[in-house]
Amino acid sequence: MTTLGTVPVVRRHTNAGPKRIMRIGSKLYDFGTRNRTFLQVASDLKKLGIKNCYFMLEVIDPRVVTIDPFAVDKEGHSSLTKEQVSIIMAECKVNPWYYLREISRIPTQGGAGVPYKANRGNIAQAWCIMHGYDSWLCLPRQKGKTQSALAIQLWAYSFGTSNSEFIFVNKDGENAKTNLRRMKDQMELLPEYMRFPWYIDENGNKIKHTMNATSMKHPVTKNVITVKSKATSHEMALSLARGLTSPIQHFDEPEFTNHIDTIVSNSYSTFEQAAKNSKENGGMYARIFTWKRVAIWVTIWSVLSYAGTTHVVYQLRRPSFDGNVQRLGKPVYWIGSRPLAGEM
Repeated sequence: MTTLGTVPVVRRHTNAGPKRIMRIGSKLYDFGTRNRTFLQVASDLKKLGIKNCYFMLEVIDPRVVTIDPFAVDKEGHSSLTKEQVSIIMAECKVNPWYYLREISRIPTQGGAGVPYKANRGNIAQAWCIMHGYDSWLCLPRQKGKTQSALAIQLWAYSFGTSNSEFIFVNKDGENAKTNLRRMKDQMELLPEYMRFPWYIDENGNKIKHTMNATSMKHPVTKNVITVKSKATSHEMALSLARGLTSPIQHFDEPEFTNHIDTIVSNSYSTFEQAAKNSKENGGMYARIFTWKRVAIWVTIWSVLSYAGTTHVVYQLRRPSFDGNVQRLGKPVYWIGSRPLAGEM
């Protein structure tokens, strides 16, 4: 245990050293993170000639790199001081990259969870979500596209926005519920001071974190997540579309979702108003699409163009498809190896 100013810190033994934090321009970057996947993505972007290639390594308060956010005592409870917790929470509030890099944990079968694994696809989509752009991410199976999208949404749910609503749509209601459960499982793997099971309001009332099979409500940020059932007819799709009035919407496996074209094209006006309201109040807004197949991309392209989507992120299966950013008017499409980060 050492001290940094007046704050006692838990010194990390891995990758810690005087050159861990580097200043480039006006920003600080953590080149000693234990999450090597973020360093790999930064290296890949640098090789591709992207000037702003280190953005996912950003750190605001350099004191956080010497604090282990998961430090616990013999009973398994956090051993951090209130001041240390405050430093971490403040960093998470303003720096989603720190949250994804050091805090986020993805559930694994029979294990305690693994750190978020960064790749060019999920980092690009996370950037889109943070900046209010709609995005489509296509990755092969078992590469973590859905869990990655849920991880950045969990940050938004706990830190990034407030008094907002998230809606999960999937090929059917059960799979939408599964994604809600996955987000709950991610939350359970966070340090105990980030799980927010309840809090005491200014009147001394105990406000609990509401969780059930179809919804969640955060006791502090007041954000709500709900799931939608599938549409089995054109009329039901129209009804579902009219109900998509939230500023953050996650469509998982749209390639298997019945009437997805009707749902997306007819929900644009309601989403546009919700996004506008959120933007005016300093909140987050984005439509998030995660899918597996690339064979239907032309159809999806036409639907998105009609529905006003601005950014599409592809991570294609075959390297032979690698290409450059293609501009068609306002939309920007990333096909293959040229990341959206290059447009920053």
